[in-house]
Amino acid sequence: MKLDVLLNKFCGNLKLCVYPQLDTSLSQVLSKAGLYSDIEKLVSIHEEGAKEIVKFLLWKDLAYGSEIMSKSDAEEYVNVIFSDLVPSDSKFYTNTTWNDYHDSNTLSFASFTDATFDCGVIAVSDGQVFIFWVQAED
Repeated sequence: MKLDVLLNKFCGNLKLCVYPQLDTSLSQVLSKAGLYSDIEKLVSIHEEGAKEIVKFLLWKDLAYGSEIMSKSDAEEYVNVIFSDLVPSDSKFYTNTTWNDYHDSNTLSFASFTDATFDCGVIAVSDGQVFIFWVQAED
């Protein structure tokens, strides 16, 4: 599965960024990516939770909960993204209370953009910061 096909499905509402972390704070990296730099609002999660969030964001529209792609296609993209772009020693963060919502079609989140809805995952390792972020309007 090609990531450029994935980017086209989201029509500019997906941020998929990889930044080297060279003497730069996480808040500066978030700002470079066009996100609010309120790192105190980020919630630490484990890798499996990060994968589940990315899968949900690929599968369902944030605003209306409609299907963007099949769940199995979303799982394939998650596997590609995490094997190709996310270092194995990463620590993961999100802006959602995923554990409270992962069995439903809704998420509760702290906004990191001006969009009506936004949600994502940030993976931080010693050498890089990976950002997967989706925005949606109502």
